[in-house]
Amino acid sequence: MSQIGIFDSGVGGYTIYQACVKAYPHHSFMLLADQFHLPYGNKSKPELLAIFNSMMEVFRSLNVRTILIACNTMSSLLNDELRAMYPDLNLVSIIEPTLSLINPQKSVLLLATKATLNSGKYQKAIKFMNPQVELIEVWGQDLARWIEEEEWDVIEEFVKQSISVLSVAQIVLACTHYPLIKEVIAQYSSAHLIDSIQVMVDQVDPNETSNQPSVS
Repeated sequence: MSQIGIFDSGVGGYTIYQACVKAYPHHSFMLLADQFHLPYGNKSKPELLAIFNSMMEVFRSLNVRTILIACNTMSSLLNDELRAMYPDLNLVSIIEPTLSLINPQKSVLLLATKATLNSGKYQKAIKFMNPQVELIEVWGQDLARWIEEEEWDVIEEFVKQSISVLSVAQIVLACTHYPLIKEVIAQYSSAHLIDSIQVMVDQVDPNETSNQPSVS
């Protein structure tokens, strides 16, 4: 029986994994939560490509063919060239579905890792939708690691210094770790918070072969 793979670094992927299992309790999901290489956001492109290739080989060895790339940093690497390397795999990026939630007529704060920001994928797409939109980029620094280690005081101080001082209509939480601190962000900003959880659930084929979920 086939499984649907979900790939991310650390606990961030659990937000999407849990939502998928809840929405499709009779489907089979396999989560690779790569805490060994955490965080991804500050790594170089060659490092990220090496990790990406190793994870894809794991899925291949387990006969998993549909894979939700639940990581914005890794999804920022996905292009036609990379997909051509894995013609037998259905690789689903998190970025394109998330972009569908953004209102291009309202100001946008993009909260993301360094690698995601450097890729320019979100920025180019948002500016394509509306060249005049106010777009602010905020580097999440070590937010993913702080969330993993439950450094709540450090997280709150970061939000106060980097987000509370900005007036925007919407904030894109462009890392699957960031929805885990939505309540903290909401204390310091009235902006509409956009995460990728539901849109990634919507990428699952409801007719996929059923089985039991698993976590790795």
